[in-house]
Amino acid sequence: MFKMQIDWKLKSFLYSVLGHLPSGTLYAVQRYVTGRSKVRATAISPNWLFHEENLINSGSKRLIEFGAGKSLIQNIYLSKLSIEQTLVDLFRMVDIDQVNDAIAALIALDVDIDGRPVNSLEDLKNFYGIDYRAPVDMRNTKFESDRFDICISTNTLEHISEPDIRAILAELFRILKPGGRISAKIDYSDHYAHTDKKIGGMNFLQYSAEQWQRHNHDNHYQNRLRHGHFKKLFDESGYLPNKAKAADYEENIPAHLNENILCHDGDDAALSGYFDLQVPN
Repeated sequence: MFKMQIDWKLKSFLYSVLGHLPSGTLYAVQRYVTGRSKVRATAISPNWLFHEENLINSGSKRLIEFGAGKSLIQNIYLSKLSIEQTLVDLFRMVDIDQVNDAIAALIALDVDIDGRPVNSLEDLKNFYGIDYRAPVDMRNTKFESDRFDICISTNTLEHISEPDIRAILAELFRILKPGGRISAKIDYSDHYAHTDKKIGGMNFLQYSAEQWQRHNHDNHYQNRLRHGHFKKLFDESGYLPNKAKAADYEENIPAHLNENILCHDGDDAALSGYFDLQVPN
């Protein structure tokens, strides 16, 4: 399938322009021009399987996720486990048309889900056990303490600033039960490399904070934290590591890196991280 390629600095400029246009403009461009928002699922994602394994192994039945996206395809997939899912976003992101595209894609993959199309958030909850809520600030959710068994997160934490990550982890520590889990997959790659194959996944690690700020727009924010940084964040927040795996190491490493933003622990070139964490009992 053809994927649009665009020079990363040009894309950065376009994000800057879109950031000054009315809310929803970026999504409209992604949906109707670039096709980046379309649901594409020709196989079961390893990310879904990672979370599914952690859910089954922990016996979790009540889940929370933040940053679930527009199609909720991962959550529709996990609905086959008959769990209660609460999905939250800082702004409403869910798109019912994309949800139905996701349902159709999973049926085509023979996933054992309900299969009925949805017309509303009420249908989503009644058919698939998914309670979508927005706006909800994950730094202060207002949920009661010890409510959830597990939090899952996929390719979201790399888009959040370090202070806000610390605040989210503190809030999760409160709303997860003792012994509760966090199942997180993090994408450490330069996301501009996803649509510009002339650069590698570590491209953004070359620049100073001031240089990178010119390209790090609010609507395409990347914190540039490495695997070691996240390990430290989770440890300092009080979580116990059942699993902390770095993966997908970049081979095309730039000649000059900003030494001040690296961990120097052997995992700086990792482009993915998988974490299974636990709240102490």
